[in-house]
Amino acid sequence: MELTFPSSTSTISHEKLSLRERDAFALLEFDPELSAERIAKQLRSSAATVNYTLRRLIDREIIKPRCFINSYKLGFLDVGFFFSLSEQSPSSREKLILRFQEDPSVAYFGSVLGDYQYMAVILCSDLSDFSSIIMRLTGNHGAIVSDKRIVPRISVMRFARKYLNPKLASNKILTLARSGDVYKLDESDEKLIWTLGNQPFHSLRQLAKSTGMPLATVDRRVKRLKSAEVIQGFFYDLNVSKLGIQSFRLLVHVQGLSCAVRRAVIALCTKHLLVVYLIEALGSWDFEIGIETSDPRQISRFVEELYAATDRRISSVEILTELEDFICRHYPGKLGCGVPRA
Repeated sequence: MELTFPSSTSTISHEKLSLRERDAFALLEFDPELSAERIAKQLRSSAATVNYTLRRLIDREIIKPRCFINSYKLGFLDVGFFFSLSEQSPSSREKLILRFQEDPSVAYFGSVLGDYQYMAVILCSDLSDFSSIIMRLTGNHGAIVSDKRIVPRISVMRFARKYLNPKLASNKILTLARSGDVYKLDESDEKLIWTLGNQPFHSLRQLAKSTGMPLATVDRRVKRLKSAEVIQGFFYDLNVSKLGIQSFRLLVHVQGLSCAVRRAVIALCTKHLLVVYLIEALGSWDFEIGIETSDPRQISRFVEELYAATDRRISSVEILTELEDFICRHYPGKLGCGVPRA
């Protein structure tokens, strides 16, 4: 087994979550519509205290309410693009970042430390469309793009952050996967999904205001999109960088093909305290596993667990340290930041 592991250091001061904040977030992460009264009952607190705790977390920009949209159900292909630049000036880097930020097909773009410098997630209709998008994005930088990897994704599973409080964390899994017929959006649905995928979600009333639709219409359409599994649910995203928690992306290569290995990887990631997402991929590697921890030594321990759980069928693991998010959203559009890192 080959293990590639970059190191990084940071001297930035970080905030800390109190025990009450950790408990409240664990309950709310995948269920933000849970009432303050129900949370207070579970935490043996008061509704006023819960509301105050939640407001402070939002005001400090530690958490943001988001909508999890199954773009696969809308007919999109999710393709990861990992690359480095053979030469890079500050001005060319800024131009490249701006080009990715402004392109409506880019769901995520960020910098990483490891075998690549950048990674992007492109939402496209097919691989021919992906090729055209990449040519548009790299532009004059095409000649200096090196070490590129193109990785179509089969599915994405997002898990609650169990490391904050394993007893209170949700067992719900938010999933991006293609099943059944593609759901066709009309113009009003398109406006709703576009807004939900690019802005924090606070309430249906705020969504109605942002889209200019009547509240009753928004309520009815959101329920229908949930029923169609286009909207997987709402959740609170955590700004882990403010807490001194580092995000790592493990690129896992499996020997041969085996359903048993797939089941073992899913089983391990579903229950593991540090795993926040699992991506099934095609091409350069078989899985991408997201881990959050303030102790990098935990990564090596997880890899050993992964190696043991798959009966030594893992051939190699590349580890990327995620450094900076330039754009993160969940549906094509130009409104700005979006939803989860995955």
